[in-house]
Amino acid sequence: MAGSTPIYGFPYPQSTDLVADYPTLGQELATDVETVISGLGSGLNIVTPTSIANSGGSASASGAAVTFTGVSSVSLNGIFSATYDNYRIMLKFTHSSSSNLTARLRTSSDDTATNYADQLFYGSGTAVAANRISGQSFWRFGYCPTSEYSVSSVDIFSPNIAEATRYTSTSTTLSGASVESSIFGGMNSQTTQYTGLTLLPGAGVLTGKIRVYGYNNS
Repeated sequence: MAGSTPIYGFPYPQSTDLVADYPTLGQELATDVETVISGLGSGLNIVTPTSIANSGGSASASGAAVTFTGVSSVSLNGIFSATYDNYRIMLKFTHSSSSNLTARLRTSSDDTATNYADQLFYGSGTAVAANRISGQSFWRFGYCPTSEYSVSSVDIFSPNIAEATRYTSTSTTLSGASVESSIFGGMNSQTTQYTGLTLLPGAGVLTGKIRVYGYNNS
């Protein structure tokens, strides 16, 4: 009856098609378009916090992006749910004092128990270092020298599922004229179904922007 487009195979009429066939053609086209559109949400899907809170400085949300300036902590609530098993967090940040960016999982309040552990691999030039922490009340997501911006990409696994929560993070910063990179990975041993996250500077105050994405389960 109809021809079809080369990429999605959408049907279209040809000069020999009968007028009586157009309702069928229209239904096929509508079904095909709906199928393609329904698949556009696959992969990473932006997640908007239900609310945010900060200590010191200022913080604001514009859609799903949360921007903060000079804070001693910033919390994102309602970002983890049963909708997605796993999440990606994209961060750009700087500290007023050279230190690690740290984080805590939260529900109605931060989980400050000493059930966090992580492993760090760090490289600067030809120097490579590693260390591990356990029995701590936080994770490390990245490192930032004073007044230099760093970026971190963090994957968090199963934060809203009743099992241990795990994470991996890659962080890169420009320190003077040198690039420094870090890889972090760790877990929280509790089986709490967390719904939020708090960022804290290891020292000084924190400035930056954060977005959260959920990995589609199918």
